[in-house]
Amino acid sequence: PYPLMLAVDPTTYLVTHSQNLPFNESNGPLLVSPDGKQLYFEVGLVNQYIQVIDAATLAPVSQIVVNENPSALTVTPSGLILMTDINNELLVIDPQSGSIVNRFPLPSENPVMLGAIVSSPDSTTAYVAFAGPSILAVNIATGATVFDAPIGYRPIQFAISPDGQKLYSIDYSTASGAWSVSEFRIQTQKPVTTVSQLGPLSGLALSHNGGSLYVLNANESAIVSVD
Repeated sequence: PYPLMLAVDPTTYLVTHSQNLPFNESNGPLLVSPDGKQLYFEVGLVNQYIQVIDAATLAPVSQIVVNENPSALTVTPSGLILMTDINNELLVIDPQSGSIVNRFPLPSENPVMLGAIVSSPDSTTAYVAFAGPSILAVNIATGATVFDAPIGYRPIQFAISPDGQKLYSIDYSTASGAWSVSEFRIQTQKPVTTVSQLGPLSGLALSHNGGSLYVLNANESAIVSVD
């Protein structure tokens, strides 16, 4: 079956528009441009591309060919798409021109972990989770490593505070099967808090003012606020 995209009114939760999409392959995470005019998601099992969707009509606009297996995707506040792949690369993509503007190799001694990348609020730095485990900070313009900080947990999704000083994550331990929520201080490059959570955890969101952190529990189908 082909996927269906829905537009939902956030006040009434009613579906306002729907569109059948002509893709029958694996679809990646759904991202939105900073101005809210476009949606992006990864499509494909081989010869992957990023599909651009018009947010008002839900109609497909264009495809950005990446021909890689993405590990993680995110959008910077400036509107660029950041993508890590299984070849340990960071791709910087301009959705307006539909082109890869930079392709940076990442340190190869540790493979990139799936699902954890986020941009700093000023769009200068990408934070990537490695399987070391560590958090790697990379300059988006040059590909230079800002820091590579060892941690005691393995993030699978990030959220960053509005001031760019705190990095929150949901984590999974392959050894114990335990789930947790962590806070990492970017200035000191050290984690300050790791709290065990009942899992599996499947989503993380931070309010715009940074005052509330929300975690989605897949088993319980519940969203909880984490203090």
